[in-house]
Amino acid sequence: MARPALFVGSSSEGLRIAEAVQIVLDPVCEVELWTQGLFGLTQGTLESLVMALSRFDFALLVLTADDLTVSRGAEKATARDNVLFELGLFIGSLGRDRTFMVYDRTNPPTLPSDLAGVTAGTFAPHSSGNLEAALGAPCAKIRSAVERLGVRKDKGLQDLERATLNVEGVGATMQSLVRLLARSRKVELDVIATQFGPMIGSEQLQQMKRDLTDLERTLGED
Repeated sequence: MARPALFVGSSSEGLRIAEAVQIVLDPVCEVELWTQGLFGLTQGTLESLVMALSRFDFALLVLTADDLTVSRGAEKATARDNVLFELGLFIGSLGRDRTFMVYDRTNPPTLPSDLAGVTAGTFAPHSSGNLEAALGAPCAKIRSAVERLGVRKDKGLQDLERATLNVEGVGATMQSLVRLLARSRKVELDVIATQFGPMIGSEQLQQMKRDLTDLERTLGED
């Protein structure tokens, strides 16, 4: 019988936590980290992630307070935009009951209100430095959900449009975040390819053009 597949994403700063999660949850599901071959050499990051959505039954995003943003005149610690981007995609593709987030409650990131309803596992670092032990409690909660829900019956049927726009329950703010990040990346790639194309290697330039095509399709700008 096939085991459920779990994607684990994080920022580079949260990678050690993600690796510990993989060790703890390996007995109950097939855990794949974002660093373990998900993003192919011949595909853009967004394209690789979208194509991978249908492979997974669950997703867990490690949220670490990596960035400082200013809101209403006050600085707040927040998770990286790309991690929230991935979280939004998986909420849309898998649903809130199959998407989880984990963060250090002694240094919590400020979270968007749209994440209400997503299972949040929190932990506090142990004085021994044993991350696996510290993550035991939140991973037990996630393990229970994985064992209860199992492999998706509709696995393989999702696409990007459903993941980002058409799934009921994905908040407007999260939808906007996904689309704005994609649009911002498109503009960035367009400017670089236009202004610096002659200075960039042909293989890298072709990769950027593939990213642009993918983003244009995502944004409906064909």
